[in-house]
Amino acid sequence: MDPVLYKAAEDGRMEAFEHIVDPLDCLRTIGNNTILHIYATTLIKESESTVAFVNAILSKCRSLLWKTNNKGETPLHIAARSDGRIAKSERRNAEETEKAKKMEEEAEEKESKDYTEKAAGAHLVVAALITTVTFIAGITIPGGFQSGDDSHPGSAVLMGSAAFRAFVVSNELSCCYPLVLSLSTYLCHC
Repeated sequence: MDPVLYKAAEDGRMEAFEHIVDPLDCLRTIGNNTILHIYATTLIKESESTVAFVNAILSKCRSLLWKTNNKGETPLHIAARSDGRIAKSERRNAEETEKAKKMEEEAEEKESKDYTEKAAGAHLVVAALITTVTFIAGITIPGGFQSGDDSHPGSAVLMGSAAFRAFVVSNELSCCYPLVLSLSTYLCHC
């Protein structure tokens, strides 16, 4: 078989065989392979063009379908083996796609976990700052302390006023809130 026709058979190009005058079953390789044998050995994926090429060749020479090569194989034998390669290839592609999806999900899960850990750290820092500020406010007495010359040195200046008593009660409540917040944040993220 002419190398140009052999390449055309491999590629499934029908135009190379349209002007052949001799019967197509006379075109053989050294191994006695026909056009369909050659095409079936190079078949990677079945498509509409595959079916069109085979139908076009068979319309010109139907007997090619039953011609055997030196191994006693018809084009159908080779196509059946090729179909197995295609199925394995498709299965392999599906497995690779599944592996890629798993890796992507694991990366997203790790990214989500990293984000959660960073958020937990930020929440703990904020809770610690709120707690610190609250305790400082609790220690600082509004109005200051009486000096040593007064009748009760070291006591709060505004001790007798209702506003001071309201401050002390609200300050005690505000001290409890950050402790609860810190504890709940710690327990949620640990």
